[in-house]
Amino acid sequence: MKKYILSILSAALLATTVQAQTAPAALTCSDRMNFTNPFKSNDAYTGWSAIVKLGITQPYTDINMYQYYKVWSHKNENQPMLTVGAQKMVSNVIGFQGLLSYGTLQGTLRPLSTNANTEQKLYFQSLGSVGAAAAKTGVYFRTNILALNANLYFNWSNLGYSLLSANKSVYDRKYTFYSTLGFGMTAFNSTIYSSKTGEALASNKYMSGITNKDGKTYETNIPMSTGFKYKVNNKISVGAEYTLNNVMSDKLDAYVNAAPVNGSTTGTGLWLRNGAYDKFGVFAVTMNYNILGTNAKAQNIEWTNPYDNKIINEKLISQADLAADADADGVSDLLDKEPNTPAGCRVDGTGRAMDTDGDGVVDCRDRERLSPAGYPVDQYGVAQIPDSDGDGIADNLDWEVHSAVGCKVDQHGVCPPPPAPAVVAPISFESIYFKTNNNVIDKEYMPTIQHIAMTLLANPKMNVTIAGNTDKHHSDDYNDKLGMRRAKAVADILIKRFGISSDRINIKSNGKRSIRFQNSDELNRRVDISIQ
Repeated sequence: MKKYILSILSAALLATTVQAQTAPAALTCSDRMNFTNPFKSNDAYTGWSAIVKLGITQPYTDINMYQYYKVWSHKNENQPMLTVGAQKMVSNVIGFQGLLSYGTLQGTLRPLSTNANTEQKLYFQSLGSVGAAAAKTGVYFRTNILALNANLYFNWSNLGYSLLSANKSVYDRKYTFYSTLGFGMTAFNSTIYSSKTGEALASNKYMSGITNKDGKTYETNIPMSTGFKYKVNNKISVGAEYTLNNVMSDKLDAYVNAAPVNGSTTGTGLWLRNGAYDKFGVFAVTMNYNILGTNAKAQNIEWTNPYDNKIINEKLISQADLAADADADGVSDLLDKEPNTPAGCRVDGTGRAMDTDGDGVVDCRDRERLSPAGYPVDQYGVAQIPDSDGDGIADNLDWEVHSAVGCKVDQHGVCPPPPAPAVVAPISFESIYFKTNNNVIDKEYMPTIQHIAMTLLANPKMNVTIAGNTDKHHSDDYNDKLGMRRAKAVADILIKRFGISSDRINIKSNGKRSIRFQNSDELNRRVDISIQ
């Protein structure tokens, strides 16, 4: 097992330091700064591909001629296997595979010769009294194999920076190296045969290791593979791969060894060249075909490495490129989204001239840098806000947009009513109405409140009563509180804006106990005001 792990690690080291590239492709400054990130979801990339593999199987079992070389003659130890499946890349380095394989596995021991190796001799010796006959004819095992595996896929070529020259494009990479590690199930029905007669060997007391039987055997399998792929185009890649399948059983060749005895035939069996578990390898040619991409020309994300983009673009950007600033706004032309900014204008990080109020006139030409939103501006950035009543207060600030002509308005555009005469009799004023569940006073009622204030100021001995009312909806408690808030809203304006003493103001709430109009909720949501 150690030699296979070392082989994969060696391949990984090679893959991270070497990548084949095609001829250099010219890149403009725009290309250098605006490469595509394959991790972003877009229709230029896909993570799915269908897999087809055609390979030959090779046994690493107790019954096979040589440890590393597999014979083609006598009983051919190189048998066909077909694999189909799918692969999903979750990044440009890591992916998952689901594979289904079907094929044949065959291993042989030729008739024993004078130059046979020690293990071959020990095998036939382990067969007991019939071993001599078997040694003269030779034996072989054969089985059909069905394997279902789930693999973790590693693209070694994308783990770090590639050793690319500064003038090459990452989009031209054609080769990639990878490894997989997985887990699965393997089904087989191995049988040992006589090479001379082709008949299955029967198990007896001299051949207790033979497991010939009807029906399949199911065992877990740990496949490890390494290989490379060549990108034919954005849809198709082909390659070569070697997979070592570690079957967690010694039954793959229908011969089960017992405990090892260091080359001795003492005991019920031997520990031969492949240890306690059998294995089989597969050399295969592979083809991947991209699927599920929304763009017919989409390529798989494992063919693009954002680190390559980064290092190549860093190499291609020279000091002269960074220093270029055609409009002298302090932002390099490589990053400048507005390369012809007017002289003297302040810019943001992208090189665009500042426009604080977003009115379309840059600050360096704007005479009103904080124009109110929603109004058109002239060429100098000044908002064109109408003054409907000509009182000198723009409509957006005017509480009374239709003041009487010639009236001297206050800072809110409200025309004050004439001073109220001194009176001694109780005076009632126009009610102030509110919206549903609201205690905010509309500006149209400001003249009424101002009139009340003028009356109180002209009559210092008079007091005012403010009663809040509601419509018939909601509970008594809720409406009592709402009516009090409405009365207090009027009182606050009299106190804070006009200086009326709170001692002269009496506020109360009628809630919904003073419904004046049964069929009109609007007229019931009010504040009634009286002076006496």
